[in-house]
Amino acid sequence: FPSHDKALIMGFWTGTAPRGYKNHRTELDKRSTLIPSQDAPLIIEAFEKMASGLYSADEVRRLMNSKGMKISKNQFLNIIRNVSYTGKIWIKPTKTVEYILVDFILTTQDATFNETLVSTLQ
Repeated sequence: FPSHDKALIMGFWTGTAPRGYKNHRTELDKRSTLIPSQDAPLIIEAFEKMASGLYSADEVRRLMNSKGMKISKNQFLNIIRNVSYTGKIWIKPTKTVEYILVDFILTTQDATFNETLVSTLQ
């Protein structure tokens, strides 16, 4: 495997962190993992409100905007559909690998986002 794919398969994050996370390099091997950012509580609240079924996506987005997290309609819909909030990474097919999902490594012991909650919205 190329080193990028190998890092993904091992569960390390190789791109820009999704909203609600920030990139963090481990001291041991200098690989990138994710830690919750200051937006994490708002992202969690957005998923909870969407999962309740009482709010439309635009209502939740406007609520997040009013709480200081400026986000467009398309950005919000991309967050709701983003599989990385379940703790998984999509690995695109290559000559040697088909599409697969792998767990990524979080630097905190407690999961920031509830996989069941996020999965109900995808």
